[in-house]
Amino acid sequence: MREKDKQQINAVVCMSKRFKFLYLIMLFLLNGAHVRAQSVFVSGYVIDSRSNKKLEGVQVHLKDQLEGAETDHTGFFEISLDCHLHCTLEFYKEGYSRLIIPLALEKEHMELGLVILSRENPVGGKDVLLALSETELDDEEGITDAVGFLQGTRDIFLNRAAFDFSQSFFRVRGYDSSEGLVLFNGLPMNQVFDGRPQWNNWGGLNDVMRNQTHSLNLSPSKASFGGLLGAVNFQLNPADLRPGYRISSSASNRSYTGRFMATYASGNQDNGLSYSFSLSRRWASEGHIAGTLYDAYSLFGAISLDLGNANQLSGYA
Repeated sequence: MREKDKQQINAVVCMSKRFKFLYLIMLFLLNGAHVRAQSVFVSGYVIDSRSNKKLEGVQVHLKDQLEGAETDHTGFFEISLDCHLHCTLEFYKEGYSRLIIPLALEKEHMELGLVILSRENPVGGKDVLLALSETELDDEEGITDAVGFLQGTRDIFLNRAAFDFSQSFFRVRGYDSSEGLVLFNGLPMNQVFDGRPQWNNWGGLNDVMRNQTHSLNLSPSKASFGGLLGAVNFQLNPADLRPGYRISSSASNRSYTGRFMATYASGNQDNGLSYSFSLSRRWASEGHIAGTLYDAYSLFGAISLDLGNANQLSGYA
């Protein structure tokens, strides 16, 4: 074989080795990129910030994406994320504030532990149950014209009108209070004969009536179709209340001079049973009007049993 042919063969062999070397480098880089972009499993439990109850039906997905996972009846979720080093996980459930958590994916499986969701406050953080005075609560006729609570929204003007001028019987757009719905666990509490809510029937039970959802104007809610002045649904399920004792007292120079209130909630127990009770007394030998004796007692009791499969047996008094 001629020397020139040998040189050509050696050049082809060297070029072939170079291509193999480059091919191996590219294969290694592509394989590393594939490993980097492989799925990462993220899991955890979602609970309520008030009652510590595990939440079912919470949507968990990447931000700006619709597909994802939902929590089961134990509040557990597990989602597979196909993204690079950094992802943003979003948690959402109707009636709760949206929660966004940035993640740095460092492991193939990440355990987030307890994820806490806070309820939406439809009234800008105000305790709307105190919007009406005790005088208004005791006035069977006058109270029906006070829009009070139903108008306590995030709107600044309505906040001021509801909480500062409720005694003047301010009416939004001139509508009567019968145009607003008040519900307990989805059951309407407006009177049959005039359609107006009687706030004095449940006065003094502030602690057990803090959980509520509010829909504005004709916006529909889970509990009703709404009304011209919206709808308020009080959720009295004892399993949703913060477990523990609560004792409070207050003094006033208006309708009563003293108030005492005690509340207990068991929370959701392992056997599915939950219960709560609340009692209060408001008294005054004489209010700001001479000869007006005041002595009012309020009592509330509730028991609930979780039967499983989205069924529940409850009783209220």
